[in-house]
Amino acid sequence: MINAKITRKQKHNAIKGLSEGSAEAVAKTTIALQSQVKALAPVDFGALRNSINRVVKGLKGTVFTNLVYAMIQEFGGIIKPLASKYLRFKTKSGNWVTTSKVTIKAANGGKGYFRPSVVVIKKKIKNIFAKELRASIRKN
Repeated sequence: MINAKITRKQKHNAIKGLSEGSAEAVAKTTIALQSQVKALAPVDFGALRNSINRVVKGLKGTVFTNLVYAMIQEFGGIIKPLASKYLRFKTKSGNWVTTSKVTIKAANGGKGYFRPSVVVIKKKIKNIFAKELRASIRKN
């Protein structure tokens, strides 16, 4: 049997280390997810990729885009006119198209770009947290 006494200061430092390490791990995981999402995002002019941002507040990290067409790139779908019978738009080649609907397939061969990124990062989260918690506890 091993008898060990832990002082209040040691207990406080351990808790502080866990808290700081967790916050650092959340920040690094959020950065990794943002990078992965940007890598898989479809690029035409780069607006979607450039709109992928992150916010970290304590133990909560969020990766997001506020572009209106981001969801249709992620999940695919059908665009129909709201106020008229037809959609009218110019293609990259400069031709005008008039149609009653446009079907868009999800990016990345139908897999999207956010969802596959989460799968990739999920596999790395455990290692990121372990590394940051160890480093923070050692520091404190």
